[in-house]
Parts: sequence; structure tokens; C-alpha cells
Amino acid sequence: MIKAMPSIPHFDQMTVKEYQALFSPDGLVEMTEKYDGSNVSFGVNENGDVYLKTKKGAPITDEALYFDMAIKYNNDVFKGFGELLQDLKKDSIKKLLVDHNDVQIFCEYFSKPQMNVITYNPFMIGEGALVILSIMKNGVNIIDKYEAVEIEEELTRGIAFTSGRTVYGRSTIKMSMVESMKAFLGASIYDQHTFNILTSRKRTGPIFEKKKALQENFKQNIKEIKGRLLEFLKNQPSSLGASRIEGAVLRNTKTGQMAKLVDLEEFGKERERQWAGIGALRKYRSQLFDRLYMDVFGDADIFIMKEKMHQKLFEAVEQNGDRFSCTEEMLHVLFKDADAEINYPIIEDERIVEILKEHFSDVGKALNEVDANDSKVTEDTRNAVSAERNTINQLLSKSITYNEFYVSLIEFILGPRLLRELQDKYVKSLNNGN
Repeated sequence: MIKAMPSIPHFDQMTVKEYQALFSPDGLVEMTEKYDGSNVSFGVNENGDVYLKTKKGAPITDEALYFDMAIKYNNDVFKGFGELLQDLKKDSIKKLLVDHNDVQIFCEYFSKPQMNVITYNPFMIGEGALVILSIMKNGVNIIDKYEAVEIEEELTRGIAFTSGRTVYGRSTIKMSMVESMKAFLGASIYDQHTFNILTSRKRTGPIFEKKKALQENFKQNIKEIKGRLLEFLKNQPSSLGASRIEGAVLRNTKTGQMAKLVDLEEFGKERERQWAGIGALRKYRSQLFDRLYMDVFGDADIFIMKEKMHQKLFEAVEQNGDRFSCTEEMLHVLFKDADAEINYPIIEDERIVEILKEHFSDVGKALNEVDANDSKVTEDTRNAVSAERNTINQLLSKSITYNEFYVSLIEFILGPRLLRELQDKYVKSLNNGN
């Protein structure tokens, strides 16, 4: 079964039980570099097809979908995903993945030296680079097992031969602070009586009061340990030649408990600055969606209640005896239900055009939110604005009829993530026709 990348908690946001698992004496605590690329995973699905999955996306077996997204969103990162999927399908790599069809390989992917905030050495990224983070087999991380070493070696040779991309293993950071961290936490995680109080659910009485005191002390200890670790990381070189590392990932080799260590204040500010234009664009789009939901679609239940959306589509599929043959067929079911409730149109055609044209103008203001001296941020925002305006132009080019325009608006307001979720569940496979 294809899994999502497990969510890794921040070091200072874990529960007492998670700290106990992280520093369990049964295993070693390993520290590796945290990379600022794109998280992807790949393998073969139940049909034997090679897939690529981004962190929040659905598994995709047809690279054309990524290339379409690259054009639609004017974003070359999607182009990189498509090219990677093409390479994974080549004979030597596909054979490796088919031979290990119970394995899902998680990596950090770089199609260019700067994917987000940190810029890595162009010579180390080259035509593209993968850093293998974990190899999951039947839900268990086997990265420390010999089988994983064989897979990694064969994958490295295959990708280098077929594409010129480079595969790297995780970069382990030597750390001599583990024992001092364990001692610092002390009774909080190793004394059962103290641990029971810290994890108690009582909200009144003497135990609750003692719990509050212990929690405050525990929080201060965690803050102290995080400060020491971040200071230690400042002097650690990046394995991919960046001037600094984004942070680190801690993992207990026995329990599998993980924690990520990042200076949230420092990198948070940088990410906020880098995504300022995209954030403004999302704000304008959210405002547009609110207007479309209310003024055009009359806040129809089918668009407000996700459960009803799934229920209506499920019923239609059951009645038809098969999934929808195309996305438009599925969207028509949603529109028909909304129309039965609201009785469209409820707004003049000219007013819909005005709303879309106002949005077309508004999104250009996103460029005012970015640092004009940062060429990457400016270019990324300009590309996003261009893609948004292309989408609006495509909508405006359609005649305002139930059969085309309203369905296109529904596809637009659902957004790519929800639309993909519905397609995967109710439309015959976009990848292989099943």
C-alpha cells in the first residue's frame, strides 16, 4: 500500500512519550542533515506501474500530468517531477522497483540548486539529485538493513546511467551530546513515577498541580537542549555544498521515533519573505473563491460540505455501475445537485465576468509584496501571477452556459488537490484507464 511521508514532529513540540521513544536506551540516536528540497517517494503500485508521489500529492504514473501542471502553473518544479518519473520507468530502474514491489523509497529531490530557501552547490546537484531518506517495506523503515544498501547501490547506478542524475545517501552528523541530553531530561523520561505524572490526564488535585510544575521544568529543559543543538549545527557543513544546513533529523534506530530540528524563527522569517508574493496570491484567490461560492453558486451545500460531495459522487458511481469516464462527467453531477438546490443562474452573466476581471487585476498586486532585489522570489511570484491570469483568461474564453462555463468554474474552485482526490476515487484512472 502506498503511504504518505510520515509527519516528523519538531523537537520542541513532541509529547513526553515521544521524547521517551526518541531517547530510548534500546537504540542509538542518529542525527542526519535535513535538506531543503522537495520530498518525493516512488515504487510500483498494485498494477506493476511505476509511480512518483510528492509529499501532499497523489501517486502519479503518467509523467504527462506533471508536464501539464508545469505549463498550467508556470512552474518548472513540476517539469522536474515529470522528468524524474520518466527516468524511473526506464528498464534497469523499473526492474529494480518491480523486483522490490513491496518497497517505497522516500527521497529529497533537487531538480535545481535552489528549490526553496537554501542554495546548494550546482556541481553537486548537476542534472538533478536525490537524497535517499528512508526505504519503507510493508510499513517498516529498513534503511539500516542490508537489503536497503543493495537497493540504494543499484538505484544509484541505474539513475546515473540513464539520466545523469546523482543519488546520495543521508549525511550522518557525528554528535557526542546524546548522553548529556538523556541526563538532562533524566527522571522525566526514565523514572516511571515522574513519567506517569507528566502523562497524567488529571485536571484537578495535587497530582495536577505537581504535573504543572514538572511540565514547566521539562519545557525549560527541552528549550535548553534545543538551543545547544542549534548552536552545534551552526558549525556543521552541508553534504550538498550549501553555505549552511537547514537543520537536522534525529532518529532512534530501535524505536524509529524521529524529530526534526530547525531554527523556526530564523527559517520562518526567510520562508515568509520568500513566499510573501505567493501568500498574497493565495489571499486574492481565497477572496475570489468566497465571492464565487456566494455570488455565483449561492453557497450550495454540495460545495460547502465535503461529505455531501463524496456521498453524491459515490451514489452516482453506484447507480452507473462504474466510475465516471472523465472528469467533466463527474463535475456535471456536482453541478446538477447544486442547480437543483439553488436554481441557477442567480447572478447576471456580466457580473461573473466583472468578478473574474477584477481578480485578474488584483493578482498583479502580489508583486508589490516581494523584495524586488531578490530575483528568485520575484521570478517565482511573476510566474505564479502569469499562471493565475492564464487560468482566468481560459475561463473568460468560454461561453457562459451550463454545459461549459459553470463546470469549468467548479473545477477551478475545487482546486488541484481536492480535484485530484475526487478523480482518484471516482474517475477511471487518468494513468492507465482502469
